[in-house]
Amino acid sequence: MEEGDDVGIDVEVLVSALDPLVTAVSPMDRVRPVATVAMVDPGDIRSQVEFRQPVLPDVDLVMTVGVTEELAVQWLESLLDHPVVLMVKEDAVGQALRRAADAVGVVLVAVDTRARWDVVFSRIRRMLDEDSETPGVNPADGAHGSVGSLSGLANLIADGVHGMVTIENRTNRVLAYSPSESTADELRTRAILGRAAPPEVMEAFTRLGVVQTLASTTEVVSLPANPDIGMRRRLVTGIHGPEGEPLGSVWVQQGEREFAEDAEVMLRGGAVSAAALMSQARVAPSSKQEVMIRRLFGDDGGVDGRTAATLLQVSDEDCYAVLGFTSGHGGADTSTEVLEFLGHRLQLHVRAYAAAGLVALLGQRAYVLVPETVDDSRLFPWVERLLRRFDDDDRVDTRQVRVAVASPVEGLDAVASARREVDRVLDSPAARRRRVTSLKQSRTSVLLGEVFGLLSEHPELEDPRLAQVTAYDEQHGASLVASVDAYLRAGRNVRDAAAELTVHPNTLRYRVERAQQLSGLDLHDPGDRLLTELQLRSRG
Repeated sequence: MEEGDDVGIDVEVLVSALDPLVTAVSPMDRVRPVATVAMVDPGDIRSQVEFRQPVLPDVDLVMTVGVTEELAVQWLESLLDHPVVLMVKEDAVGQALRRAADAVGVVLVAVDTRARWDVVFSRIRRMLDEDSETPGVNPADGAHGSVGSLSGLANLIADGVHGMVTIENRTNRVLAYSPSESTADELRTRAILGRAAPPEVMEAFTRLGVVQTLASTTEVVSLPANPDIGMRRRLVTGIHGPEGEPLGSVWVQQGEREFAEDAEVMLRGGAVSAAALMSQARVAPSSKQEVMIRRLFGDDGGVDGRTAATLLQVSDEDCYAVLGFTSGHGGADTSTEVLEFLGHRLQLHVRAYAAAGLVALLGQRAYVLVPETVDDSRLFPWVERLLRRFDDDDRVDTRQVRVAVASPVEGLDAVASARREVDRVLDSPAARRRRVTSLKQSRTSVLLGEVFGLLSEHPELEDPRLAQVTAYDEQHGASLVASVDAYLRAGRNVRDAAAELTVHPNTLRYRVERAQQLSGLDLHDPGDRLLTELQLRSRG
């Protein structure tokens, strides 16, 4: 890897994600990302030190298993090309090793003595694999319309719920977790270090009925702090498969902040997403799911509803509503930052609203599919609450996000056409006037916008009479066109139009009459008025 190459994971991000397993000892600034990892043992290192046989010279992160501080120092001093990160157990970190690492610019990372090397290695290997699955992908192309790993999902849930997350399987083995805060309790630390929740703690939860609740319901259980077992307050819910079978659980420890107001909603949505990821691992690669969702919305040549239903494990016969989210107007781009925020946050909220909900990022917009009846009285309030929730997050400005909802359609074959309906609304002036709307609610605005768009695309349809008035304004610095526009929008009410332009009514009458003389238009004639209004609106 060349100096400055940005392939890999930033060291600070890697160390944060591994907490509480590891702690950085050296400064992490001005080092290249980590893209490769390997474990070495004392025999490997002695070969380098004694016989000058190179050991993994191109590896970015080296984990030293069973190596003493003295041997680690000798190894560092014998190297010509140094790794980015050197990991050693805490009891091997002394002043000599710190000085040797600083001298050659290697980040020294101490590993908890209780942590198993295979756990640390597999965690790093998984992070690197996830990072390399979609190198250089722009969130706008749809590849990040859903979270593709349990690790990414744990981070997303933690961010939304305001806590520290662990995702466990049915036997309480820890599958993924979010970075810890300084308030991480002993129970969380023990679970991560040992790859599973402590047996005596799970036995206590079994006696309290918590385990049975997680296995048989989707209820979110609130567990109060219990100092006797080193536990702070927690929220937990079960993960269930397509047939309701228990797959595991999601645990959230309260950290430095109170839980978010909608923490239980986010946690339920996270559990549904976790179930999808765990099921995918057994039945189909996630990339196929992603492509199928995109095609369902009409991308990549589209797909028939029956095929999509089979792979996505949803019904082909239900009624569905399609929603489009954008912060651009009239086809303008949604910022990458907002689009990525929407893609990630929507997944949890959509899955909490409807377990069969789907999310895709296509172009510069986010699209949502949810099962829905013809009665949208539940859907619109949910979308409005969702936007308020997004607006409360001060890291991304979502105040310009607008949503269009397509009327519920029957079956998956109609989803692509519903998306086109959504796009018509988002491309129209209606999306600027209302944050949440539909073609049914904004049909006049949408259709007029499309008519004006057609006029602007065909210059041969421009009325030369109005062009004469425009030329006069430009030549004389007059405001005849603006006066005619205000007059027509006010329904030919001179006083209202004059008040809008802050001129005397007689001044407005003179301007309108002058415009008619120059152009030959008769604004008393309904046809002339309609044509003039269309011409004016098509100018934007």
